[in-house]
Amino acid sequence: MARPNKIGLDYFPLDVDIFEDEKVSAISGEFGIKGEITVIKLLCAIYRNGYFILWNDLLKFKLLRSLPGISSELIESIVNRLVLWEFFDKTLFDSVKVLTSRGIQRRYFEASRRRKTEGELPYLLINVCNNVVNVCNNPFSDCINAGRNLTKENKEKKNKEKIQKKADGAAFLSEHTAYDSVKIQSGDAAIEERKSSAQKKESGTRFNPPAVEEVAAYCAERRNNVDAHSWWDFYQSKGWMVGKNKMKDWKAAVRTWEQRHKDETRTKENGNYRKNEFLRYGNTPPDGFKGKGRSTI
Repeated sequence: MARPNKIGLDYFPLDVDIFEDEKVSAISGEFGIKGEITVIKLLCAIYRNGYFILWNDLLKFKLLRSLPGISSELIESIVNRLVLWEFFDKTLFDSVKVLTSRGIQRRYFEASRRRKTEGELPYLLINVCNNVVNVCNNPFSDCINAGRNLTKENKEKKNKEKIQKKADGAAFLSEHTAYDSVKIQSGDAAIEERKSSAQKKESGTRFNPPAVEEVAAYCAERRNNVDAHSWWDFYQSKGWMVGKNKMKDWKAAVRTWEQRHKDETRTKENGNYRKNEFLRYGNTPPDGFKGKGRSTI
């Protein structure tokens, strides 16, 4: 017959300054040495049981047997004060009457790290993985996720919910397989139709370079004196790019050249007029004169 696994501790670390702790000092101030010895007795009972213990009449009267001079009402008051001052976790005590704390659990698992723990570890307030504290932060691992206080009933309920969800999902998938298949096919057809429409639209708006004759005819129509061959050769050498963008409207590009030609012609005419004014009045144009602007003489 296999030897049962040991749960509690034979001894536990006790800080030499425990009575200087503000919570224990408060207990000592209110209840005297009876409060101090009750704290030690409670810790011994907890570590003997593991990392927590259930507070009930059975435990209370068992402790009173080894605490002469302490009444049932007094030990209840001491425990309530320890809970109120958070020496023990208040949430667990108020909900399930469990006495434990983060510090108690941390010291327990550090002392029992070499043990192989099997089964459920309820009422945890810290992260524990393979009896090692605070080494597992992955909530989806096989480690125990502390702080959730999952009881056996809660776990069974969650397992049932998972099984039910899987069954519902399988039934839904079976009922809708044919519908989904048709829907996928129709969706694929719609995608292909959109692609075809986009390609047709793109081909319809794609820029086609004009012939030289078309440019010449357009320039003649506008009487703009733009050299069609020079214009065509220029943009042909640029790959029909206007700056960094592909040309979209060649007629607009012709009009831009037309305006540029007009500006250059006007500037040249103004320069010649200014130069003629200098010569008319017997003056020689200064060195570097470019003939910009009209004279104010």
